[in-house]
Amino acid sequence: MGVQTISRAYQYAIDTTNKNEQDFASHAGGGRYCYNTMLALVKAVMNQRAAERTYGIPEAQLTPSMNWSHYGLRRHWNSIKDETAPWWGQNSKEVYSDACSRLANGLSNFNKSRKGERAGKRVGFPKFHSKYDKDSVTFTTGTIRLEPDNRHITLPVVGTVKTYESTRKLSRHLYKGNASITKATLRRRGTRWFVSFTVEMQRHIPEQRDPETIVGVDVGLKTLYVGANPQGEQTLLVENMRPFAREENMIRRISHNLARKRRTEDYNSHAPSKRYQREQARHRKHETRARNRRIDTIHKTTTLLAKTSDVVVIEDLNVAGMMQYNRPLAKALQDAAFATFRTLLTYKCAWYGSTLIVADRFYPSSKTCSECGYVKTKLALSERMFTCEQCGISIDRDVNAARNLAKYGETCFTTGSRPVSGRGGMSKTNRTAVLEVSAIETSTLTLGDCPDTGGNLLNAPRAVL
Repeated sequence: MGVQTISRAYQYAIDTTNKNEQDFASHAGGGRYCYNTMLALVKAVMNQRAAERTYGIPEAQLTPSMNWSHYGLRRHWNSIKDETAPWWGQNSKEVYSDACSRLANGLSNFNKSRKGERAGKRVGFPKFHSKYDKDSVTFTTGTIRLEPDNRHITLPVVGTVKTYESTRKLSRHLYKGNASITKATLRRRGTRWFVSFTVEMQRHIPEQRDPETIVGVDVGLKTLYVGANPQGEQTLLVENMRPFAREENMIRRISHNLARKRRTEDYNSHAPSKRYQREQARHRKHETRARNRRIDTIHKTTTLLAKTSDVVVIEDLNVAGMMQYNRPLAKALQDAAFATFRTLLTYKCAWYGSTLIVADRFYPSSKTCSECGYVKTKLALSERMFTCEQCGISIDRDVNAARNLAKYGETCFTTGSRPVSGRGGMSKTNRTAVLEVSAIETSTLTLGDCPDTGGNLLNAPRAVL
């Protein structure tokens, strides 16, 4: 067991008063104004230099370009803030520093993407922030602390605010001296304000356990997570409750009402009308409810897998490719959040000493028979039962895929190599290819004692929240 410095976040909902709401809105608005002002200056200088080039002016005589770094943008803001924003002192200076930092990151990503120095999709030029976007402010210096009563927190300029829940869990780490707060982010999600503390803490990372309990997890849309061990025993079943689909009709109805209401009280005002604000709050409420249901299910399932399984095997799915050509399928995939599941499972397995194995992208887990190893050439999404043409077994396709993933992980440990080619392999399945997995006699796998499930992952939470 070793000690490792990790970065961890603790989030708390704030029990706001009317003054707190005004202070938070002022900070968020100040940061947005700083961001848009500096972005307008950057674009103005770029346009001016482009126009001067059309006039044939030499490069050395062009208007000096702006420094796109965080330090350069913040220094320029400090030189103009008294003139453009005389009210800037009402908010913390960290608000404007955070705005310059975000703009600098956006410009840097755009520049690197344009030069080919950044992987992934091409990043566009930063856009102006709207007052209807999500409000967020980050504090890195100043008075950031948790009060001794474990019910209040203190932020720069904002002062002391009350939280809905106790902060005792984070306070214990701070009191022991094995954690320190590096930054605090204040954001509005839905109709509530949250504060999240990013903490650098010392955590005891256990050594990886021996691979006695191997669980293969197949993710899907009909059933969200299905787990099985190499012996074919089903150990995990989490139904897909489709959190966004449950709220979609109400969100569509509220969006229709928003379109029929005037955004402003009169045509010369920029403030939203009261009815518009009420409908907008309802819209945010239902979206937040769907998100909370989704992330709660993922957190519970990933924690349970990391704690009770020595080895967890999942697939490397090309979710971005699956979402390109089918809009209903893309909506369902977004609602399932497969990428979030893998992200959370990755760091939790490291925390609890379990091993995470990601199968190759072209590994045919659904097309392979978990009994004899026969591989089908094609398997339509509508076929929910896997029927083997060689041995005649009929089994649920998700359970069959989970069993194959568990055997894949077992093979990785016994042979030290992967049975199927990686991403450079063929994307089509060869009919004659048979997955050779040796039948290893092992004892019955026990998933340990878990207080929430009675030691059985079949009792995992089914997202009934």
